[in-house]
Parts: sequence; C-alpha cells; structure tokens
Amino acid sequence: MERYQPRTVVEPPGPAARGRSGRVRLRRTRDRGRIHRFTGNDCTGDFNKGGIAACIAWAGDLVQLQAGNTDIQHAIPTAGRRVSGDNLLVPRNTRHQRNAERLIDYDHQPKAAARLAAAISYAGPVAGLRDELAKADKEPAGDSLVIPSEAMTAKAHAFRSLTTAEDEAFEAAFSELTGA
Repeated sequence: MERYQPRTVVEPPGPAARGRSGRVRLRRTRDRGRIHRFTGNDCTGDFNKGGIAACIAWAGDLVQLQAGNTDIQHAIPTAGRRVSGDNLLVPRNTRHQRNAERLIDYDHQPKAAARLAAAISYAGPVAGLRDELAKADKEPAGDSLVIPSEAMTAKAHAFRSLTTAEDEAFEAAFSELTGA
C-alpha cells in the first residue's frame, strides 16, 4: 500500500516579491561589472557602438535605429511582449480645447495617421492605417514593429496598473539600483 505523501503548495509570488527578486539579480549582475550602465532614451550611441547586447526598447526607436544599423535586430521573448501606449490628453481648462480636439480628430483619420506613422515609425490605434500606408507605398506598412502582426499581437500582454504605493516603491527601488 502506498503511503500518502503530503504536498506543499506554494503560491506564486506577488508583484512586489517578483520585483524584489529581479532587483536582487540585477544588483548582483551590476556589482559583478556585467552591466556597463543603465540608460534611458540616450541608448542610441551605445547601440551603434555595439555596447548593448539586450534591452527593452520602444518599437519606434528600434525602427529608427535599424535604419542606420542593420546589425540591430528585435526578438520577442517566448513568454510574449508588453503592450504599452501613450495617452493623448487635453487639460480640462485649456484655452483652445476645441482646437486641440480637432487636431486629435484629424490625427486619427487614416490618411493623416499614415503620414505621421511613416515619418516617425510609430503607429496609433487607427483602423485602416496599414492599408493607408500600403496605398502610399510607405515602408512601415509591412514593418511589424510599427504595425504588429497578428502573431505579435497574440503574444502581447498588458500589465495591470500599479497602486500609488507600489509605483512609489518601484520607482524608489529602480532609482537606487540605477543611480538615477
């Protein structure tokens, strides 16, 4: 007869514990001299000199970097990629609020959005954008970094919003780690 072997069930760690674990690994790697420095949007020089082996980068920045350096490639981790976006806001008491709203409406028309996407290598959430870029024979129409493919979209994950306390704690920890 087989004896019952109790199992210990361990819940996966929450975001704070996972963040702490990641910071510990990054700190050890940094302290061993394996990380040259932490960068922000000033990473382009390091990219072009071959000083960056891996990073998390904005897709539009990567497209622009690739235009000048064909050695720069992108890869999506097996676990997927993060979805992020920018918000377009008009402050409540803006003097020319209606003009700002008209500009927003204009920028969300497919033709205007296509001109903008072709110029800056960033695409917005405009229906028909890929078709409009293709009609104008603009290169970003086929660039999955500008307009993600269905396969890329299927592997996209949105992160939950942090509470104010979590945001402040993560910002403080990141600043301590990076020296920012």
